Amino acid sequence: MESMRSDPATSPEKIVREFIATVNSHDVEAVGAMVAEDASVAFAGFTPFEGRDRIGDYFAFFAGFHARWDYTSTESRDNVVSGTMAAHDEWSEAAGISPLVYAKFELTVRDGLIARIDTEFTKESNQALSELLERFTPWAAAKHPELYDEEGDYIYDESTGSGMVAAIRDWVASDSMEDADG
Repeated sequence: MESMRSDPATSPEKIVREFIATVNSHDVEAVGAMVAEDASVAFAGFTPFEGRDRIGDYFAFFAGFHARWDYTSTESRDNVVSGTMAAHDEWSEAAGISPLVYAKFELTVRDGLIARIDTEFTKESNQALSELLERFTPWAAAKHPELYDEEGDYIYDESTGSGMVAAIRDWVASDSMEDADG
């Protein structure tokens, strides 16, 4: 497996398939090993992440969600593999908006490593997530401030990811889905 990741002659499609499998294994260190040092990730709805370490924090956060990606490659041109993706995870399932579907899920491979991920949600997933976050985020920030940094952004690590899953379950159980102030 290591030789495939470091061999620039390996096809981008094969590298992307291995990357998706590694993400689904929740092995954050292995994911980091497959990402270029200067990689960038622009996931729909989230602040872009730059650099291997910061991207590792991001994937650790979503490992706490027990996320699973169902990726379908639709096109490969040069070093860019494009497709669609359905993300299944405990957070969106508890909130009733799973799966979150990406109409665009594009991965760029350079020197045998993932150099860039760029995504866009479908209109329906974007709307569902936006509406949910508008109601959930104020409640979660008030009830679970340990999940946020001083600027009010998520703290990206695995324990915070697990904490977000617990928080969404608390929110759903408290009937706060209807009343964000509750």
